[in-house]
Amino acid sequence: MEDGKIIVKKEVEEGVQVITASMPCLVTYTKPSWDPGYPALKRKMAANRAEIPDITAADLTEINLEQAGLKGSPKKVGLELLNPGKDMAKKQGGALVAIVIGCNVGASVEAVSRHDADTVIAADGEEFREYSTDACTIAITRLADQENTRNIKDWGTPNNGRDLGPRIACRLHTGLTADCTALNIDSKTGNVAWTRPAFGGNLMATIICPEHRPQMGTVRPGVFKMTEPSDNKASVINETISVPSEDIRTQVLELIRELNAETVDLEGAQIIVSGGRGVKGPEGFEPIRALAEVLAGMSSSDRILAINKDPNAPIFGVADYGVAGDLFEVLPALTEAIQKAKS
Repeated sequence: MEDGKIIVKKEVEEGVQVITASMPCLVTYTKPSWDPGYPALKRKMAANRAEIPDITAADLTEINLEQAGLKGSPKKVGLELLNPGKDMAKKQGGALVAIVIGCNVGASVEAVSRHDADTVIAADGEEFREYSTDACTIAITRLADQENTRNIKDWGTPNNGRDLGPRIACRLHTGLTADCTALNIDSKTGNVAWTRPAFGGNLMATIICPEHRPQMGTVRPGVFKMTEPSDNKASVINETISVPSEDIRTQVLELIRELNAETVDLEGAQIIVSGGRGVKGPEGFEPIRALAEVLAGMSSSDRILAINKDPNAPIFGVADYGVAGDLFEVLPALTEAIQKAKS
């Protein structure tokens, strides 16, 4: 708290926003889906003695922060959703309409157009430069009042979509099905069948919203394959939407971007090779990196292979294939076998 205002940190797709808002206000907190790992006493004592360098923005002379994250480009999950969107539009005999909101959105509009959207509605303004729940909610609900956007709305579920979807559904007095993994539509009734995990992922539930429109849902990244870009040219409608500053009740004080060179784009990755505490240290990731390089360029098979010394490890409950053994023995043999198969 500072001068009667609350200051919080909020994860968005571009990094972490430091936001201030006047009281009273509502703040929700999401507990991380993982348990924290604690260092052994020896490593903790070594960390206490280590010298920590102080790096400021002035030291990052080779990085243009305005270009970090490719501002103005669309998120991969947004392009993925154009695939099922096109299919549902065909079944309904309608058109696929995509909404692009931001500042300097020309690159996003072009990308959406090339991924088979029939119409792109673009709202370009300075108030949308940094993600704001209030600004985007106002813009989209205004667009939703137009006849050609009253039917179905899909949102990707990285942080921004998960934050924005419920707010818009409430404004439009309709339902929202979150974290969907499959979509279908009844061509006669127009009802969308939204399928999502339920009861901790042990069951799959299919949900419909027959009494209210528009129908809304959020979809997890990677569920649908993004189509190859084409020469398609969508019709573009440029909407001028002005959001008064007094209607934006939060203020972004700072955006902390992730600039770590070791950070990878998991959302955009076709194949992910990961290791946990069992690798015993930084050197333990070397065979994992070797396997990742061998797999590069291979098509994704949507399968999970787990390696663990403990045959009763929980990871085997969610993996498609499991190997009970020492990863330092299994990985080199697996890497060699894949190399032989590729040659």
